[in-house]
Amino acid sequence: MSVLKYPYRPVSPEGRDEEYPTEATDYVMFHRYRISYDDEADGYKGLNVPNSKILTDDNRERVYLAMPKNISTSYSPSYSKVDMGVAGVMASALAGEGSTGGLNFDKVASTITAGAQAILPEATANMISKVSSSLNNLSGGGGGPSANQITAIAQGRVFNPFSEQIFNSMGFRSHNFSFKLYARSKKEAKEIRRIVTYLKEGAAPKIAGGSANLFDLGNGDGLANTEGLSNEQAQQRNQEVLDSINNLGETLNQSRYFEVPDKYRIKFLRMSPNVGSATIRNPELMFKVNDSVCTGMSVNYTPDGQYTSFKDVGSLDGHIHVPVIQIDMSFTETKVISQADLRAGY
Repeated sequence: MSVLKYPYRPVSPEGRDEEYPTEATDYVMFHRYRISYDDEADGYKGLNVPNSKILTDDNRERVYLAMPKNISTSYSPSYSKVDMGVAGVMASALAGEGSTGGLNFDKVASTITAGAQAILPEATANMISKVSSSLNNLSGGGGGPSANQITAIAQGRVFNPFSEQIFNSMGFRSHNFSFKLYARSKKEAKEIRRIVTYLKEGAAPKIAGGSANLFDLGNGDGLANTEGLSNEQAQQRNQEVLDSINNLGETLNQSRYFEVPDKYRIKFLRMSPNVGSATIRNPELMFKVNDSVCTGMSVNYTPDGQYTSFKDVGSLDGHIHVPVIQIDMSFTETKVISQADLRAGY
């Protein structure tokens, strides 16, 4: 397993010249992987069904970036307002009785009787409202007052709609990271370039081909205009056209599909400042992050508003490197958060 780190070499606690040596460094780790769709395991390949049979192909590299300035997460349960009304409350009560196995004819009858008494005043007011509207329409006065408007004027009260907030679903959490990477040496600039390439490569799809030839045109009879040509010339011309079309078909086959981008494992880790060490001091900093997909990434090569670069190209693998790069990334988790997940530290 290859490790890419920034900063490449934190201040070592053995450095006696340092007034405040770094005993440990906190990192965000990004590790890419792909779901293996070609394995022989049948079943659902999604990530939100328990015990689904998913095999993964893990990337041989992983990235460790020193903690960004801002780290936050959010939870977004979705609710909607529903006016149950008396009938809805009755139906819910009956459904609740049935779910406990205690529903019987007597309970149904008593619930309906009690509900009918509560519904009667509103039903009467609605009937009066409809009659009023009909009379107003006949007289050209437009629609009449609603049932609530009638009772508000006549009795100083309105009907209780028995409103409830009904849970719909839990949104996927999203995480935004912003890193500003300063190259303190040419070697660290090279490491930063590899980190940027690793992160943005996983956000893009692969282009893959199909197995069938889309253009199987047989012997190519009638493909080309062969008027005035000898038989040999006509056959040669037809073959040229056939080859050209089949070559196009093969090209299309080779780029027929997008394979979905990689997914990312994201962790907050505390590690030894030794550049060659991957020893985790504390595996649970702040909160855990579910496997995620990258939904956006931007790379700013001039974050300070001025272009500068290392001038010595030869020692930097043929690339021109800049000393400062800012990376902004957005990730969305692939698993819906539950109470059990939150108890586990997510």
